[in-house]
Amino acid sequence: MLMPSQLSASSISRAVDHLCKYGDTDVFPHLIEIVFLRDKKTEVIQELAALDLDTFNPAQAIETISPKSRYGFRIVHQLLCLETLLFTAAAIEIGNDLEQSKRPVTEEFGPFSYRFSDGEDASIFLEGHTYRDWLNWQATTIHGGEYDYVICTDIADFYQRIYLHRIENCLDTATTNKGIKRFIEKLIKNVRSKQSHGIPVGGTASRLKNRETLDNRQLYLIRGIKADVNFFRRQKARFDEKNNFEKYAFMIGATCLPRDEFETWVSVVKPNMARPLDRLFCDWVRTKAGKLDQILQTRIDLTKD
Repeated sequence: MLMPSQLSASSISRAVDHLCKYGDTDVFPHLIEIVFLRDKKTEVIQELAALDLDTFNPAQAIETISPKSRYGFRIVHQLLCLETLLFTAAAIEIGNDLEQSKRPVTEEFGPFSYRFSDGEDASIFLEGHTYRDWLNWQATTIHGGEYDYVICTDIADFYQRIYLHRIENCLDTATTNKGIKRFIEKLIKNVRSKQSHGIPVGGTASRLKNRETLDNRQLYLIRGIKADVNFFRRQKARFDEKNNFEKYAFMIGATCLPRDEFETWVSVVKPNMARPLDRLFCDWVRTKAGKLDQILQTRIDLTKD
């Protein structure tokens, strides 16, 4: 019988700090649920540190396209707040193991890539190894006049085409923490609809619905800002029909409802929300009636630097 696979409180704590300061993505607007992580950090850590990753089933990500260069597009993904937090914490948990499998940072020539920083700062990346640092390094090296030729290559659609088996082999070699390894592989497989390649791309069937989901999240927040109480009164009866991505934004938008009405409704839907952190989120959002502007401003302030 396998022992429960769990994340350490320190990894979860640092993951929360990283997401609160730097956001969850550099493609989409940062998740508004990040404010919940900040406000309930102690309780979030306590609940997720007790979560058995082997029994947890990660949800599929939202998949859409984003502009790339002048005429191209790339597939991009939006994970739920919970999956983002767990994935980040899992990477932190084995970050040092992964670093040991790479070439030393002190080597002058490549590969130039993001490297894990084992510290207490919110950023999990080592300073001096960002994409901008790489561009500056190239400029300094090339302009020194020592080289006459430069060879430029590109791996087309790398994230979409890398084989999962290759990732499994790398993790097998890099870490002895098999529980975290299993979780990372499971999350990628679920997001990838169990295909054997790609990190992480959803299936064709879900792709058709993704744009609508992202639009609905924005709609709920806009309706909330405009205090469209009639909209939320009509829609809250169909709350259970909404997917997990939509539910959190809908509840935050619905804070425009009168306090008693909103608090009563949250108490009614809370028992039907069974994913990790769901009940804690309900308790948090129940106290936010009439405070949508405050939530939005806090989210902006967290990552504006």
